[in-house]
Amino acid sequence: MVNDFIDSRLNQLLLAGKNMEAIKLYREETHCTLQEAVNHINNLKKTLNIPNDPEKSNVIPLWKIVSGLVAIVLVIYLLFPSKKTVQTEIVYNSEWDGSVSQVQDYLRSHLKDYDSYQAIEWSKVTKVDAPQWKYAVRHKYRARNSFGGYMIENYIFYLDEKGAVVSIRAVVDK
Repeated sequence: MVNDFIDSRLNQLLLAGKNMEAIKLYREETHCTLQEAVNHINNLKKTLNIPNDPEKSNVIPLWKIVSGLVAIVLVIYLLFPSKKTVQTEIVYNSEWDGSVSQVQDYLRSHLKDYDSYQAIEWSKVTKVDAPQWKYAVRHKYRARNSFGGYMIENYIFYLDEKGAVVSIRAVVDK
């Protein structure tokens, strides 16, 4: 009953996702009820293979998203295994900033103004075969002295098997 021009216009509107405009146009041309217009538009959408609710047809189910993310994390985990190692030594450099906690504790209790302390450089902790100490680490830092001036200090800290600082030797910069 609707001419070819109106049918082609309805098809264009439906393909563009403008369902309400298609219903309005059909009602204006045929003077039918709203329910009849909706039924006619739904039938047209079926012949054009357009889902009734295009917004819902584009939504990906949550389980697909979650399973995809789990698969991605699993692939990353398998391709890039963690390089963290368990520390078996008592004295070691921090992975974060290279510091040695036992030396920092020693400085905290022995510096006159620990709040002014600024680490400059840490060497790697080395094992030493000596009867009085087991580890050595060089540390360069700056801190205030008794007169309030900043001094740069460079020391080798020797630690025993329990991690206690037992000896300190100044390093002379050349």
